[in-house]
Amino acid sequence: MRPIRRDASQACRILGEPRGMQRSVPTVPTAEDALTRASMASASEFGRYGERRISALRQAAGWAGSGQVGHHAG
Repeated sequence: MRPIRRDASQACRILGEPRGMQRSVPTVPTAEDALTRASMASASEFGRYGERRISALRQAAGWAGSGQVGHHAG
């Protein structure tokens, strides 16, 4: 059986996928993603704590830095 030759737009139309899905490159999670997850976990666990208290909890958990971006020290 001979393969059918189609260009990318026709193949994606047949499959029902946007062409952009074929071009997207998977991203690697960064330390900032881990910080966001840690902050969300703290916020859901401790409720209405202020930013200073959340920052103290992050530092106690091993996150260094202040302000918008933190870096994991461990």
